[in-house]
Amino acid sequence: MLNVQVTTKENESTTNLLRRFSRKVNGSGILRRKRALKNRKRSQSKNVRQTQKVQALKKLDQVDKLIKLGKLPDRRARYKNPV
Repeated sequence: MLNVQVTTKENESTTNLLRRFSRKVNGSGILRRKRALKNRKRSQSKNVRQTQKVQALKKLDQVDKLIKLGKLPDRRARYKNPV
């Protein structure tokens, strides 16, 4: 991480000091990097992806079983191409 430091000059107003500081910050690219990292998402580990796949497959099996028992309407038939 890069730190930006600005020291006051003789007879310098605070608005000038703030202006110089903001220019240095913009020139260093600190804000640009921070904004880019703000929306970054971590990639999921292999173990997490596998457990999510297993849970999805279990849910599909459970739904298929309920459809076969007649407790859920068969919505898949709506999307099949009647030939």
